[in-house]
Amino acid sequence: MLSVIFTLSLGSLAIANAPGYSQDSAHYQPNDILNKFLVSVDRGELFCLEEAVNRGMIEPQHIEFVYQINGSLSPTIKIYSRLIQAREVPNQNKFIITGLSALLSADGSILQSIAHVKSVPNTFSGIGAVSE
Repeated sequence: MLSVIFTLSLGSLAIANAPGYSQDSAHYQPNDILNKFLVSVDRGELFCLEEAVNRGMIEPQHIEFVYQINGSLSPTIKIYSRLIQAREVPNQNKFIITGLSALLSADGSILQSIAHVKSVPNTFSGIGAVSE
């Protein structure tokens, strides 16, 4: 199934120029969505490694609206936040969690938390790596 993604930068709160979308007809206000998300974070709904994440641990970066091409006209809304302090993945010392995405319900409740993981520099043991 094809998806269309609109991303809003929280730095400028500008809507990307996408075909068929105009700011005059926008149904979603980024500040309202961000405020609902932060209230949900304050309620302890955002998790990383089974631990609640508080507002001081994240820096929201952008809001994504995902429309299913052959589905509902209501988008799925996700907010990506950078973790201020990256976290190690347990029992995987070569990977860290650098950010979280939160999938939101229509009322702003967090339905799902998604960790963004990256490898730690100089620890990759794949092709071309030198082992000691």
